Amino acid sequence: MKNFLFNLRDTFVLVSTLFRNANLFLVQYFLSFSRHVNPLGKVRQCCNKRLNIIKILSNKKWSLNQNTLGNLYKSLVGSILDYSFPCLNSFSENNIKKLQAIQNTAVRSILKFIYDTPSNIVHHEAFNKLKLLTVSNQLFELSERYVGTGLRHSIPLVERLVKEYQESFESRYIEYPTPLCNCYISISSFLPET
Repeated sequence: MKNFLFNLRDTFVLVSTLFRNANLFLVQYFLSFSRHVNPLGKVRQCCNKRLNIIKILSNKKWSLNQNTLGNLYKSLVGSILDYSFPCLNSFSENNIKKLQAIQNTAVRSILKFIYDTPSNIVHHEAFNKLKLLTVSNQLFELSERYVGTGLRHSIPLVERLVKEYQESFESRYIEYPTPLCNCYISISSFLPET
């Protein structure tokens, strides 16, 4: 079996020839555009690289306290999640859980928890000691702030989106909630009474 690797528009393609005895050539193209359209892979990769820094600095040799390490997490990893929240809001619950696992790993490392500490304890201690929300709660809060600020400053696109959403909110069944749907109740205070 011979494999050939060639470059096609800056993407490497593996061409594999199988079943040579039967003179049948099977060509496999490993052209996966998921890494281009799926930001989760890039976000997780970037977060994991920065998470390694936190793991190293949480070692006893560095003698950094929990607040310093928590702030380090917020600036290194939390900033990635905060800046990419518009696309993260459209992620499935499974993908959000994958990002939550990164935060849980950081909290376990910072607070010196053992690996099998239950997640609910990790979330509780992260909020109490490090003032960290869960990833889904953080995304919700960022969406709420984004829409609220857009309404307060009269950004036309946000106003139009909210108006259209408000007109059809009560009259439809919402199967796949959007970020705006998630924070509709809290932004309703910004809407004028009709």
